Formats: sequence, structure tokens, C-alpha cells
Amino acid sequence: MSVIHDILRFLGLAGDDPEPPADIRVYKLVDPKIVSSNADAIASLLFGLAAPDPDRPFSITEASGSIVYFDYGYMNSSPPTVTVDKNAAVVQAQNLVKNLNTKIKGDAALSASGVPPLLPEENVTLVDVVEMMGADGTQNHWLVRLGASLSSGEGTEMIPVEGGIIEVRIGMGGEVVGLYSRWRPPIDFDTVPRLAYEDPPEMEEDLEGVPALLLFMTADEAYKQPLLAPYYCVILGDDAAIGPASGSSLVVRIWQRRVGETIQLAADVYGGSGEFEFSWAAWRPDALLDDGFQDLGNLPVAEIDSEFYVVMLSVKDTVTNGFVQLERFIFDNAESISPEVA
Repeated sequence: MSVIHDILRFLGLAGDDPEPPADIRVYKLVDPKIVSSNADAIASLLFGLAAPDPDRPFSITEASGSIVYFDYGYMNSSPPTVTVDKNAAVVQAQNLVKNLNTKIKGDAALSASGVPPLLPEENVTLVDVVEMMGADGTQNHWLVRLGASLSSGEGTEMIPVEGGIIEVRIGMGGEVVGLYSRWRPPIDFDTVPRLAYEDPPEMEEDLEGVPALLLFMTADEAYKQPLLAPYYCVILGDDAAIGPASGSSLVVRIWQRRVGETIQLAADVYGGSGEFEFSWAAWRPDALLDDGFQDLGNLPVAEIDSEFYVVMLSVKDTVTNGFVQLERFIFDNAESISPEVA
């Protein structure tokens, strides 16, 4: 709230603060296996790749649907004499987003398979543009980073999608020579009650007057994420903290303590209905081939011996369908692990 508004309200010339919207959207995301299982058809449609090409690799991550394409043949060559300036590169990148979605929607086989438009169809914003240099010290291509927002469901309110970055590489002749997308396509949404903001418990500082931002949070590309849920985010100096803005917005920590020869682990879940399903597993980086993965059970707590492990935890809210999957290093001298969201 501005100082001017406070003065007007003191003088009786301004009304009360407006009530925050009562509802907010939670988006349902496409099953990434639907996208990854059609990777060959998508590569052919978008980049003319009739067969795998080591100079132009294309892949779609099964866990998240992330898209990776690089034209190494171009990047390892001398750039053409025709040059594209920064503004033209941005236009080319934005056109790629539109054209890619148009091609996907126009392909009957992909549509029948359930493949949706793979990049955001509106509210795309420019994040930055970077000159990428070649081995000979001259500019090789432009790296254009794009982001997007989704509607909260209340009027014109748009919420940025944190982590849903799209990187497009534009060659000096205007051609697309690379694409990396962490955008997870939404296919539907539910309108749910919007939770009131509460100061995140891990922030010990006085947060009075510090604005809380609304964000949709995208999980790491290696993790499952069936829903795109909203969160409050508070930034104070170099510190940031998040809190749930809906019943599907979970914040999960792993706490640990050493007891004798073992390390006890506990899942700490902030937000949600309180009705959760847990799944723990672990593996040792130095013995994965010999020992494989260890099932640590389905309780809120688990236990490992005092070695160096990578621990994986999945938490599902059985009422709201909120879901978090995270993977963390566990070692003797760590007391807690940074929170994850989904």
C-alpha cells in the first residue's frame, strides 16, 4: 500500500483496503509420458528430423516433458556472414513459440495422442538476451530466454510461472539452432479457495511491510509434477521463503539427526490437508551399481546408516492431490534440508 493511499485513508478520502480474491487456480499438467512417447514424431514435425542425428540431437524428458534440441553442426562451424541483431533474434524466438504450437495443434496424430501445445500460447515475456561466442572468439548465436504467466482466475491477475523457462538459440542467419524448454503444458484447471498469506515459519526476521509475491512453481525437470500450484514468495535481502497459496501447494523439508550408528529422517510438510502418503528411497553414489536403490518405507520417518546417501522422498496429499518429489544428499553434519515445493 502506498504512502499516498495511507494519507488519503487517514483523511477519509480513500476506502478500505480491497479484500483479496477468494479463489485461485491450480492447473492440471499433461502427463509427460504422453509427450515423450511421441518424441520422434515431434522432432520430425518441428525440426525435420526423420531419424536420430548426432549433430542435431533432440530429446524429451520422460519425467517432466522438458525439450532439448541442439544443432551442433551449426554451433561448431563458423557463423554465416549474414548477421541478425538482438531485436530480430527476439522476434524469431517469439515466432518459434507461436509456430511450434500451431504445428502441434495442426497435427491430427499428435492431437489424437493427447499432445497439447508444448509452449505457452500467451503472456510470454522476454527474460534476457545473451550473445553466445564461438571457439574463434566471434559471436556464434543469440540465446533468448523467455518466461510466461498464467491466469489466477480472478480478472486480469496474472501469476508468473517460476522455473518454466524457455531458451531459444537463434543463429546469425536467423535460423533456430537450439531449444531448451522446462515449460510443463497445462491441460485444465480447478478453481480452489485461495489461502490467506502467513509468514513462512523459517523466516525469523520481521516481515512487516515486505510484499509477498504470488508464483506458480515448476519442479526440477527430473521430478514428477501432476499439478502447477500457487505459492507466496517473500524475498528479504539474500533470503527467500515460500508458503502455500492453495490446499494443493505443499512445502516439504527433510529433517535429520544422528542417533547412534544411524541417521533418522523425518518429512516435515507445510500446507495441504494433513492427509499424506509418503515414499522414501535411497542410494549411495559410490555403490549404486552394487547396491542399487534401497526402499526406506512409506512412513513420515525413515532411517539410514551413517554413510553418504542420496535420499528420495515423495509426498502426496490424498485429499487435494498436491504432490512433491525431491532428492537430497544426506550426510552426518547436516541438520536440515532446504524446502521443496510442487
